[in-house]
Amino acid sequence: MKKKLFAMALCLLMVVAMAVPAFAETFRATPPYFSASTYYYSVNSAKALNAYTEGTPVNGTNVTTYTSTGSITQEWIATQFPGEDRYSVRVGTSSSANPLVLCLGANGNCELRYTSNTTVENYKVKFIAEPNGVYGIALVNRPNWVALTESSVQTVGGHNVVWQPSSGLNNQLWRGVLVYD
Repeated sequence: MKKKLFAMALCLLMVVAMAVPAFAETFRATPPYFSASTYYYSVNSAKALNAYTEGTPVNGTNVTTYTSTGSITQEWIATQFPGEDRYSVRVGTSSSANPLVLCLGANGNCELRYTSNTTVENYKVKFIAEPNGVYGIALVNRPNWVALTESSVQTVGGHNVVWQPSSGLNNQLWRGVLVYD
């Protein structure tokens, strides 16, 4: 009797083990809506990633999270590096020839820089898929990966965005939403 129970339990365990991968959510390595205009919302506050400016973003423009306005300064486009699972993220207002990208600035601040005015180590990122369709965005060419983080620091333009060591907290998770024309 014990052998039959053991065999039945083993059989049931094997059925479950084989079925789980078939029903598990598949996580994408690519960013949401790759190469398309996307809004990124902080999971922590539901505020949009935002180039903080009254006009057109320029080299050194600060990045914040702010109430969604539908402005082009809240549109972002992830562009893949050829042959790599790595990306740059440019603001929707900039050209692809010399784009303004999310970049590591002074004291870990997140700002926009033209790719010609910085090194690739300061802006090459990897999207890290998490459950429920959210992503972490991390610099990959740094000794310690740092993640795009919605700061608790309130500024005139919303909450400041900084690069901080990965913590796994919601202020480092982002949800991408396609911009419709």
